[in-house]
Amino acid sequence: HSDNPELQFYMGCVYDSAQREYGAVECKDDNRAFELYELAANRGFAPAMVNLSMMYALGRGCDKDVAKAHSLCMRAVNLGYPRAYYVMGVNYRDGLWSYKNPKLALQNFQKASSKGYLKGRAAWGAMLLDGDEGIRKDVKRGLKFLTQTAELNVDEAQYKLGELYLRKDGPVGRDVKLAEYWLRKSVDNGNADGYALMGSVCLTSKDFGTDVNGLTYLQKGAEGGNLKAARLLGLIYEKGYDKNGYSIKSDLTVALKWFRVAAEINSDFTSDVQRVQSELNEKWREQYLLAMRYLQGQGVEKDVVKAEKLLEESAEGGNSDAMKELNRIRKERIDTDNKRKRIADLQKTISKYRKDINAILNGSTYVGFGVQEIMRINPVADVKMEEAGNS
Repeated sequence: HSDNPELQFYMGCVYDSAQREYGAVECKDDNRAFELYELAANRGFAPAMVNLSMMYALGRGCDKDVAKAHSLCMRAVNLGYPRAYYVMGVNYRDGLWSYKNPKLALQNFQKASSKGYLKGRAAWGAMLLDGDEGIRKDVKRGLKFLTQTAELNVDEAQYKLGELYLRKDGPVGRDVKLAEYWLRKSVDNGNADGYALMGSVCLTSKDFGTDVNGLTYLQKGAEGGNLKAARLLGLIYEKGYDKNGYSIKSDLTVALKWFRVAAEINSDFTSDVQRVQSELNEKWREQYLLAMRYLQGQGVEKDVVKAEKLLEESAEGGNSDAMKELNRIRKERIDTDNKRKRIADLQKTISKYRKDINAILNGSTYVGFGVQEIMRINPVADVKMEEAGNS
C-alpha cells in the first residue's frame, strides 16, 4: 500500500485538519497529512497536488511557501484535473498565493465548469453577479448559474445565495427569508462558511427570528475551517459579549483555543495567539502570587485550602512556579501522612506488647518478640519509644 498514491491521498485527508469529512477530529495531524500528500503528489496524483498546494499556501503542516503552492496547483491544472482549475480560480479571486486577477479567476472557473465541476459554475455565477474588476456584470445569468447549482445541492452555491440575499445593497435585492432558506440548506450540507454567517447573523441581529444557536453555528464554522468564525470566537471570549440576548463572559483560556484554531487555518494569524498567551501568563502569575499570600497569611487570613485551589488553577494554566509549589505541598502532605501512619502502627504494636516494653524500661535484660517487632517497624529516628508509649 505504501506505493499507492490514491491510498496515500485519502490517508492524508484523514489527517488533514481542513478535511473535516474524513476522520475524527482527534486524529488530525497536519504534519502527517503533509507527508502523505507529498508522497502521493510525487507519484503524479493530481488531487494530492491540489491539497498540498493549499497546505503550502496557508502554512499548515509546513512553512508557508506561495511559490510551491502555485507550482503544485499548476501541475495539477496541466494534468487536466477539474478541481485544480477551481482552486486556481479561488487563488486569483482571493489572492491566496499570487496577485488577485479577476479575469484569470473567471477563466479558471469557466474551465472547471466546462469539465463538469459544479463548484466552478457556482463561482462563475457569483463573479457575474458581483461584476468584479474587468468583468461585465450579468445579474440574470449569474443568478441562474448560482440557483442551478444550489438546487443541485452544491453547498458553496447555497451559501453564496444566502449571503447575496442578506446584502442590503446587493445585486439581487435583500430577502431575509430566502437568505435564511439557502443558508440553512448550506449548513445542512456542512458548509463552514454558511455556519459562520449564520452564527454572525444570530449573534448580531434578529433577522432569523428567535434562533439562539449563534455560538454553536460559529463553533461549527470554525471547526470546519472558517477563519472568520474562529477569530470572531476568539474575540468574543477575549472581551466577553453581552448583546442580542447573548451573555458570554470573558474567558481567556477559551479565547486562546479559538485563536489557535485560526492560526492553524492560516499561519498568518499567530499574533492573536501570542497576545492572549501573554495575557494568560500574567493572569496565572498574579494568581500564583495571590496563592502564596493565602498560604503564608500575608495581608490576608491564612487559608491553605484556598491557596492550593489557586495554585492548581495557575499550574493548569502553565505557571511553573505554581506547579513547583503545588508539588512541594503535596510531597509534604504525603510525608506527613506517612509519618503519622508509621507512628500509629508503632503505637498499636506498643500497646500489643506493653509487657515486654515495661520489662526493658525497668532494667530487665530480657528482649522479647514485642521489642524486636517495635524496633523493626520504627523507621523514624526522632520518634522515641518512650514518647510513643506515653501517647
